[in-house]
Amino acid sequence: MNSLLRINDTLPNKISYFLLLLFLAYLPFDRFYAELMLISFGIHTLIQVRDLRWRQLPIGVLLQLQLVFLLGVLCLLYSHYRSDGINQLGKQMAILLFPILFAITTIDISQYKEKLLKGFSLTCVFTILYLYIDAVKTIVVTGLPLSSLFSKAFINHNFSQPIDLHATYLSMYACLSFTYLLQQLLHTRQRLHQLLYLAACCLLMAGMIQLASNAVLIAAFIIINSLLLLAWPTKQKTFVRLLTSLSVTAVILAAMYATPGIRNRFFLHFKQEFATKNYEPVIPEPRAARWQSALTAIQQAPLLGYGTGSETAILKQQYYKDKLYIAYYDELNTHNQYLSLAIHFGCLGLLLFVCILSASFLTAIRRKELVFLGFLIIITITSFSENILSVNKGIFFFSFFYPLFLIPANTQKHA
Repeated sequence: MNSLLRINDTLPNKISYFLLLLFLAYLPFDRFYAELMLISFGIHTLIQVRDLRWRQLPIGVLLQLQLVFLLGVLCLLYSHYRSDGINQLGKQMAILLFPILFAITTIDISQYKEKLLKGFSLTCVFTILYLYIDAVKTIVVTGLPLSSLFSKAFINHNFSQPIDLHATYLSMYACLSFTYLLQQLLHTRQRLHQLLYLAACCLLMAGMIQLASNAVLIAAFIIINSLLLLAWPTKQKTFVRLLTSLSVTAVILAAMYATPGIRNRFFLHFKQEFATKNYEPVIPEPRAARWQSALTAIQQAPLLGYGTGSETAILKQQYYKDKLYIAYYDELNTHNQYLSLAIHFGCLGLLLFVCILSASFLTAIRRKELVFLGFLIIITITSFSENILSVNKGIFFFSFFYPLFLIPANTQKHA
């Protein structure tokens, strides 16, 4: 903890560092404070770089990081829903700002990346710990059996409700933290540190299971196997590493299946969500049925889409035609980032997004940055089940960590 709070740098850079650290600390909680830290960091950065030569900015990387926002501005020109489009761009402003601020700030972001990741990971560990304490406290006060901790009453959104955060987004935060801490566990040689990292990883994995986001759990299993195969500094043969990674995955899946509440959420609910027919009364309008409606709408404007801000209105029309009245009444989005982009920007915009993700994967592999690779896996998999770039917590997660990993170290400026 002391290593997070003690840094040897100039006063302006210390201020920048602590503003970023506070931003990450507030990220799982009320967005007002996270936004306040972002605004403060932006103002502080602009004050410090008034003499910056702007031509030094990595323009190609910045355009890659800001693609979604820039497409939104461009596609607003032909949108029939400009009011909604402007509101959407306002929410996505962080996608524009963070890459610029990271590129022009006087603090060497690459130097403090490890500290920022550690600070964020500790925040997530303590957040999950608090939620478990709150859940157990509720069980004790209400006289419920302890086994009810794994019932529907304390799973998914019911588990994250005390901090008023969507379960999937907290699970994404926990998964990235898990990735970082697992990498630290595999590389440290100090016994005490190994035990602390192991305990933190176990707590975060338990939290992800409790939060019950299928997409994030799939990403977590991919990350576990990737890290154990690629990042484990051991002389054991590849077969032994593979056997170890598969064994860890099997143990986690077996524990999930042995718990009725968890089993129903992950195995039965997962099957029902991807069915195109109704499964009343559990899931009257499964997610796959809404995806079919979205695909039907996309086919009517496949190349350029309907423009920025069009998703809600276009989907409501299609939901009504397809008799998905719950989705129509609740104005549900696609719950799929790829389909959402296709509605807004057409298949051309979706193709550009897939291309920048693919290029980022290649960059992470070339640099051998496994936490960056884990972040991309989380974004890629979760985008199949959530509109992560339509919600504040998803936007902040994407807009902060993407440039943190992608902007080259040699573009950082010192005071």
